[in-house]
Amino acid sequence: MTEAAAPKPGRFSGLSRELMIRLYEGSVIVPTVGLLLASLADAGFRDLRSSKVVLGALFWIGVIAVVELLPVPAWKSLRVSMAFPLYTAVAFYYPPAIAGGIAFLGSWDPREFRGEVSIFRALFNRSQVSLAVFASSSTFHALQGGLTSWSRMLLAAAPAVLVFYLVNSGLVSIAARLVYEIPIRQAFRRLRIGNPL
Repeated sequence: MTEAAAPKPGRFSGLSRELMIRLYEGSVIVPTVGLLLASLADAGFRDLRSSKVVLGALFWIGVIAVVELLPVPAWKSLRVSMAFPLYTAVAFYYPPAIAGGIAFLGSWDPREFRGEVSIFRALFNRSQVSLAVFASSSTFHALQGGLTSWSRMLLAAAPAVLVFYLVNSGLVSIAARLVYEIPIRQAFRRLRIGNPL
C-alpha cells in the first residue's frame, strides 16, 4: 500500500543511521517471512493443493503486480499504492497465509526495475504490505466475516480495513521516522492521499 523511501542525510551518522534503518527493516522482513512460511506449513499448503486456489492466487498476484506499477506520490519519495481495494478483496476471500503470500508476491514497485530501491528495501516494502494483509485477513476471518452474508461481511469488514491501515501506516511511519528523521506522528499524517506536500 505505502512504501518506504531511500535514506536522506540528517542527524544520525551515516553508518549508525543506515544500520538502524536496516535493523528495523530486518525486524519486519524476518518475522513476516517466518510467519508466512509457518502459517503456510500449518494450513496454507493444504489449501494450495487445489488447482482452483493456485490459479486464483496467481490471478490476484498478476493483477496486484500490474496495479502496483501505478503508484501515486504521497510525500517526499513515499508512494501510495492504488492496490488497496485488491488487497482488501484478497484478505476477505483467502485465509491469512494465502492472502499474505499473494500480497508479498504481488507487491511490486517500479523503482525496483530502475534500481532505485535496494533488494532489502524492496523486501521490507513487500513484508509490511504482506503483514498488513495477513493481519486484515486474520481479523476478518476471526470476526466470522464471510462472503455469503452481507451483514456478517460488513460487520467484519470495517475492523479488518482499520487493522490493514494501522499496520501498514504504522510500519511505514516508523521507517519514515528513521529515514527522514521526523516525528512518527508527522510521518503518519503525511501518508494520506491528498495531503499537501
